[in-house]
Amino acid sequence: MGARIGIDADRHFRRNRRMMKTRIAVMALALLFVAAGACFAADPHMGTWKLNEAKSKLAPGMGKNNTVVYTEMKDKMEVTVDGVDKDGKPRHGVWMGKADGKTYKVKGNLAWDAAAYKVVNDHTYGITTMKGGKVFTNGESTVSADGKTRTVTVNGTDADGKKFKSKAVYDKE
Repeated sequence: MGARIGIDADRHFRRNRRMMKTRIAVMALALLFVAAGACFAADPHMGTWKLNEAKSKLAPGMGKNNTVVYTEMKDKMEVTVDGVDKDGKPRHGVWMGKADGKTYKVKGNLAWDAAAYKVVNDHTYGITTMKGGKVFTNGESTVSADGKTRTVTVNGTDADGKKFKSKAVYDKE
């Protein structure tokens, strides 16, 4: 008589079922990590930015922001600006708020006393600055795809009612 090979169909079924459950759990966990990474992807604006004067076209008589630091804070962000005014005197300001299009006050001695940030897309904020409740500038801050350059373009009206345009280019430190 020959040897008889038997297959325990019930045991085979249970083993396959366990493997499928394990595979599903591993795939679900992998997708969870990918989704979490996408949700918590760092805002490309965050970090320290230094003015690149050679690439910038600053409005005459408006001063300049030499260093801008974006810091993420729980549900807000803080933007610290250091530079010089039109006479070369130091200026410093701190804005803290959300990129929700609402106006938040600025502390310090900048050319404006309030600002509103609004998310345009993953790399761009719309920014409106105000002085004494009136719009001072409207513009955008856009970070390049590689995250190394930030360009701020604004249109505004100075204290004398004269319109100006400015383009400041910053390099990430």
